[in-house]
Amino acid sequence: VSFVGWLSTLTSFAWVRTAVSLVVIGAVALLLWSLSDSIIEGTLRTQARRLDNARKRSRLLTVTPLLQGTVRITIGVLALLLILAQLGLNIGPLLAGAGIIGLAVGFGAQSLIKDLLIGVTLLLEDAASVGDVIDVGGHIGEVEAMGIRMLRLRDLDGTVHLVPYSEITTISNLTKDFAYVLLDVRVAYRENVDQVIDALVDVASAFRHDEDFGPVILEDLEVMGVNSLGESGVDVRIRLKTLPLERFHVGREFRRRIKARFDEDGIEIPYPHRVIRFGVDKSGDAPPLRLASADGPDAGDEPGGGDRSRP
Repeated sequence: VSFVGWLSTLTSFAWVRTAVSLVVIGAVALLLWSLSDSIIEGTLRTQARRLDNARKRSRLLTVTPLLQGTVRITIGVLALLLILAQLGLNIGPLLAGAGIIGLAVGFGAQSLIKDLLIGVTLLLEDAASVGDVIDVGGHIGEVEAMGIRMLRLRDLDGTVHLVPYSEITTISNLTKDFAYVLLDVRVAYRENVDQVIDALVDVASAFRHDEDFGPVILEDLEVMGVNSLGESGVDVRIRLKTLPLERFHVGREFRRRIKARFDEDGIEIPYPHRVIRFGVDKSGDAPPLRLASADGPDAGDEPGGGDRSRP
């Protein structure tokens, strides 16, 4: 029996031709789906490795899932239309009806469309990229992924937050280009402010020449001066410029070194305290203040203790 003849006889049945067409369409769609993902990811990663700017590399990798999602949707829609055509449906009226249905769905899916448009705007404005630490929607964490309609955020304790773009009103990017360690160092009123500033400058200078921390500190210490006169001490404001993702690590180590230097120089970091003054009556006399000793609640009542009341 001729195999070609047998195959011709078999394919003479309409249902067989339809089944073969559906299998071919499905296989081609899956192949294009896989190839498009590989080509997009491989091309963008290759281009990212060629860039010497970490910010541009991160932004390029952020676009990857968006492009893959768009191509997947396009391939899926085309495959579905071809399958419907093979099943004998006239896709012309279907496309016209789909346009009307799409318009109706568009009015009902405004949130989805808004998410998509805001997501594209965030990418174009370079507001955030994968790897950035941002404050958005009441959550602070590292951006792990930016999809078509929401971003995935992982905070410090490992919790993952999915934030739709339509709920974002403000994005605070904590790690874009550079960052500052901003400190208000409080010392006691009895301390010499100039001596305190000299100590801070010395600590920052040694800190910047450290083998581990020096490469991530971009500039010398900026001393802004006395920022406030508080109830218990004087606040000296200083600022240290660092690489974007290093501000937290550098800040913790900087505080530790400042505390060690203040202990060495005898500079007091004050506890909160309050000065209380007793008022006087109309005659100018102040009410008595009775002091209690360690031996009893009222030393004035003890034998030989005497009267310890004070005007």
